Amino acid sequence: MKRLRISVSALAVPIIVGAAVSMAMAQSSVAPTLEHPKIAAPASLSGARAEAVYQAIRDRIRTNNAASGDPVTLGYQSWKRYNKTPYRSGPHGERFVNHYANDKAADYGKFENLELLPAGSIIIKDSFTVTRNGAVMTGPLFMMEKMEPGFASAGGNWRYLMLRPNGSLVGMTGSAEAGKVRFCAECHKSAGAERDFLLFMPEQERIPAHR
Repeated sequence: MKRLRISVSALAVPIIVGAAVSMAMAQSSVAPTLEHPKIAAPASLSGARAEAVYQAIRDRIRTNNAASGDPVTLGYQSWKRYNKTPYRSGPHGERFVNHYANDKAADYGKFENLELLPAGSIIIKDSFTVTRNGAVMTGPLFMMEKMEPGFASAGGNWRYLMLRPNGSLVGMTGSAEAGKVRFCAECHKSAGAERDFLLFMPEQERIPAHR
């Protein structure tokens, strides 16, 4: 059953981070004007300060992703998160990412010691970007879903999916836009079958599964 329904009319929205979070909309019936805040010392953003930025915008990230029409994008932030704070991920374009996994993927927190995850396991990374001059923007959503054995993928039986910051589809394994997420599959392929083609966050950012 095909779960994902992509909204072609989804629009990006502005984010204001500071003492409060609000939206600044342009006086236009076509599209909003993007007004992104600036934070101090963006190059050194990490740890508790990165977490504070994420907490300020996480509802907006979820709302944007929900424009895809996929119910998973509305609920994933209630899943267990396996990183302590957002961190910059090179393979994800130096965006700040978070790792969430559903109940079927509960052993994800065993990291390199995990056994193969069952079909139905879903791992999601949401993200945000901070530019060199300190502007904060919501980023893409990256999803891996474990399919039944035999599913055609370059990286195990995983289906890879990527959404733009406004919830529209970039690409998905098995779709007409599969080529746009082939890099995801090729990158995870490097982890090997013994790790179920999974790559993990830095050790200092990890929260174990049964903590």
